[in-house]
Amino acid sequence: MMIEDVKTLTVVRGNTELNILPTDKEYYLLKGFSVLGKNGVIIEEAIPTDYNALKTKFDELQKKYDELKAENEKLKAGVKTAEKKDKKNK
Repeated sequence: MMIEDVKTLTVVRGNTELNILPTDKEYYLLKGFSVLGKNGVIIEEAIPTDYNALKTKFDELQKKYDELKAENEKLKAGVKTAEKKDKKNK
């Protein structure tokens, strides 16, 4: 097998970009590297290890959760209204 035949992943942290074996992915994620896709877009973010990074990510996800929960409640209310109108028109 030639070196070109080995499938590698590209990871990036800051201005450092490395090609690694897929078996080493978890190690590099824990070390703060993100995995890049073939088009150069991050497909898997680094795992935050310090409190401030974890807190920031948690707050970001909590905000998104709250937005989705509110949207879900709004959609459920719309469905109930539509069902009531449908029953009334029958």
